[in-house]
Amino acid sequence: MIQAGQLPTTVVSKCTLYNWIPWRFRIPNYYCFADNKYWLTNLDGYLRICREAKRLDRNYTIDKFDCDDFSAVMYCYSRYKYEINGVARVMDFVSRHSYNLIATSDGKIYVLEPQTCEVYTLSSRPKRFYSLMFALIIW
Repeated sequence: MIQAGQLPTTVVSKCTLYNWIPWRFRIPNYYCFADNKYWLTNLDGYLRICREAKRLDRNYTIDKFDCDDFSAVMYCYSRYKYEINGVARVMDFVSRHSYNLIATSDGKIYVLEPQTCEVYTLSSRPKRFYSLMFALIIW
């Protein structure tokens, strides 16, 4: 099990993090930045966190433990267990799906599907499931 401090981290301000978000994803979405500083890790670090969070062994159950719960677990688990708060929780009203965004220490934003730990760049994401239009995004 990974402990806090065992992942490489970078600290950025919420303004820096917001500036990494491409313009086309800023206007139609509502962003909430809960912190002033963000501790980020690299893509491999987020995948390690996601795989460990999946070991909590919860099964998908409609309306009890579904996509919004998986995204909440990844959001909270990365903060609680690893002190990494570069994971955003996305409630996407167009695709009617919940997932995560991750900000990596090299200044990139990725889409993370917390149920499978699949990662997509913003340009390669399947828009049917990850529209990023009219979404609530909590960092």
